[in-house]
Amino acid sequence: MSDSTSMSGGPAASAAISVGAVIKRTFSVFLANLVPFGILALVLQIPALLYNLTTVDDLMVGAEPDFDLGGTVILLVSIVLSYVLMAALVYGTVAYMRGRPAGIGQLISSGLAAFFPVLIIAILASLIMGVGLVLLIVPGVFAIVIFAVTVPAYVVEKPGIIGSFKRSMELTKGNRWQVLGVLVILFVVLLILGSVFGLVAGVAVFTGFGLSLIMIVNYVVSAISSALLAVAVSVLYHDLRIAKEGVDTEQIAAVFD
Repeated sequence: MSDSTSMSGGPAASAAISVGAVIKRTFSVFLANLVPFGILALVLQIPALLYNLTTVDDLMVGAEPDFDLGGTVILLVSIVLSYVLMAALVYGTVAYMRGRPAGIGQLISSGLAAFFPVLIIAILASLIMGVGLVLLIVPGVFAIVIFAVTVPAYVVEKPGIIGSFKRSMELTKGNRWQVLGVLVILFVVLLILGSVFGLVAGVAVFTGFGLSLIMIVNYVVSAISSALLAVAVSVLYHDLRIAKEGVDTEQIAAVFD
């Protein structure tokens, strides 16, 4: 299907990115940085694990978890930290592709520096996408595609919150079918990953290891999925800028100097 269709938002204005290349580079960057990215993702999702473990007794007897202020605070903290992770791994991905891998300290500082704007961006994007999906599936998917690189655009270019949404729309224009392809492939990969780990955990529980094991497995899978998604949108942003603007990785990452 041509990018001249409605999904593309108009005639292609730049070279097309390669879906295969984006996916390959995503896994290459992720695996090369598995230790720092993985550790950071696991550490920042510890509050979510603690919250789940506090409800395990209720789940064991089939009861709904009681409202607990402490548990709610833990859950909110875990959501907040997920945005720190997103911003941090955008920086880490671009820095690695530049040839200057970032340490955990650099990742955390960059994540915290962009935290509040990224949090607002994520909330606004979630609302827009959610409304689109509720009203009709197609508008929701369209919103997911056109705003796919909003967070990387902010972390790298700092164009402001609204400017980041506009920047994502600009960069995806002409490559929106390719962006959709990347996101669909990534979704399928993560679905398979979660299913495999879930099956293993389910068998373990059936043999007497307890419900806590499933929660720990879900924690690990969630951390890996969050990290991989952050790397994927960062690579997408990188490749879209190269295809649309003719810049190179050094020029993209120069703002970090």
